[in-house]
Amino acid sequence: MNDKLIIEKLGGVNVVSKALGYEYNTVYNWTTRGISAFAKVKYPHLFMPAKLSDLKKLEVAK
Repeated sequence: MNDKLIIEKLGGVNVVSKALGYEYNTVYNWTTRGISAFAKVKYPHLFMPAKLSDLKKLEVAK
């Protein structure tokens, strides 16, 4: 499963960075370098799904 696809399925770089409190550049770098092991362990339900279809877009508080 491609990390870039996971980020896109969750709503994109901007949504993921805001929802999880990461800098935009950090999440953007994950699209090419891969999601950090720390983030995958911290949020396994988001970054290690059994199936890509299990993921839903994240909602950002306004």
